[in-house]
Amino acid sequence: MTSKSTILILCFLFIFMQSGCSELLDCLTSGSASLSDKKLDIAYVDFPYTQTIYAEIVNSSKDDTYDYIFNIEQGNLPPGISLTQSKNTITLQGTPQLKGKFKFTIKLAVVPPDNNNEPDTCTGKLDDTHDYSITVE
Repeated sequence: MTSKSTILILCFLFIFMQSGCSELLDCLTSGSASLSDKKLDIAYVDFPYTQTIYAEIVNSSKDDTYDYIFNIEQGNLPPGISLTQSKNTITLQGTPQLKGKFKFTIKLAVVPPDNNNEPDTCTGKLDDTHDYSITVE
């Protein structure tokens, strides 16, 4: 083993011991924002409808410290269905009023915690988009 390799290994071990296992693993796996790829259930006119879509920072033990922002980027929800947000989930609920297939794209943007104004160097991509559809019968 060369002296460069030895120094590199010692530096790595020092960082590992100082930062703790979960933080180091977060950095090595570089968590990214992700929306669930859930297929939404069929809805029925004049019947209550509820579906939940989850988002997360993949491979992050600090997933719950981020702020999540959801927007419908393209398309529309069925008339009578609305979107509400709670932390890293969105709920589609209401009573559909019109038959049809309604396609829409949800865009997720994630804001890392403040961390005393230090950048979060362990996080990968902080946004995601996913296409969804609700069929109303």
